[in-house]
Amino acid sequence: EMEPHTAQRRIAMLSTLLRPDLGDETVFEQEWMKWEMEVAQYEKVEGKQFDRQLMHALVLEQAPEDIRKQLQFFAPADYGQLRDMLKAYLGRRRCWTAQLPLSANAPMEVDIVTKGGGRGGGTVCFNFQNNGECKHGDSCRYLHQQTSSGSSRGGGGGGGS
Repeated sequence: EMEPHTAQRRIAMLSTLLRPDLGDETVFEQEWMKWEMEVAQYEKVEGKQFDRQLMHALVLEQAPEDIRKQLQFFAPADYGQLRDMLKAYLGRRRCWTAQLPLSANAPMEVDIVTKGGGRGGGTVCFNFQNNGECKHGDSCRYLHQQTSSGSSRGGGGGGGS
């Protein structure tokens, strides 16, 4: 940049950094990265590192509510941990939303458990689900179900001991 390194410029940069507009959850990641680049530019002009505790507090304060709750739950100790947690969380969220159907009317793929014996109803046996076998065998009150690959499968609840 061709601007002179004046006190006014540094104050203007600092003022912008202290009031980050990180947006809502749809633009948070882009705005956060942009803010970090502004921090790096400030550090270059000043010749010293921007306070990481202050960065930690500002991001926690300005993050959208759902992201803030995640960060507060895990309570990162410093900005480096906060940054790592944010990247991991945003990466998982990106993967999750990429897998969602494009339409709210899109059919869901659901395995239906239609029958099971005794008091277990249609619930899958945990032992069979996890280990592929159950000591109760055919007399187990829970459902023993195999996937086409041979591993056990089933959803939710259930016992089987």
